[in-house]
Amino acid sequence: HSTEGQNMAKYAVWTKWHWPNGVGSVEMMQDGMKGIKTDHPAEDIIWWQLDENHHISIVIYKTEEEAKAHLEWRKKYRAETVRDYDVQSHEEQMGPVAAQMSEL
Repeated sequence: HSTEGQNMAKYAVWTKWHWPNGVGSVEMMQDGMKGIKTDHPAEDIIWWQLDENHHISIVIYKTEEEAKAHLEWRKKYRAETVRDYDVQSHEEQMGPVAAQMSEL
């Protein structure tokens, strides 16, 4: 495999969410994901429960440019999520993907 330039690398967005009344059910999360699946440009999205009151999301985009172009949509979606589910995003980290097992 050739080495791609840094600006062409996949890009990950990691977010930690706090649910003061407990993380929603698996069914609720799956329904939420189904609701965004058809219009979302991400290569993949994974949500997992960290503990009773937190879940983590990781979104993998094909490029940093795609992630940045999708920023306004993420802000709008988060505002709706906060309003509809009494949840808050606590922390977010973003950066280029250095390795992805399924791509090796």
